[in-house]
Amino acid sequence: MLSSVKRADQGGDLVVRLFEAAGAHGRAAVAIGPGSGAGEIESVARTDLLERRLAAVPMELPNRVEVALRPFELVTVALQLAGGGPDISTG
Repeated sequence: MLSSVKRADQGGDLVVRLFEAAGAHGRAAVAIGPGSGAGEIESVARTDLLERRLAAVPMELPNRVEVALRPFELVTVALQLAGGGPDISTG
């Protein structure tokens, strides 16, 4: 389940938080669709809650990343987008 999408506190990455709510092992996918204005995903990293990079996440398909989730796990990934991605400011 998607928890949040935001800009990284430092840098221009797009931070996506996902969680598993059913109490089972599962997978979650994040995809950037054509025409979204977000640009191409250049790289993906799993991070901790403070957005410190932990490990690279491979992309098996262009503009799509999948992560494995343990029961009730919260996962944060940082997407580095070509061209910095869209403006998602709330101000």
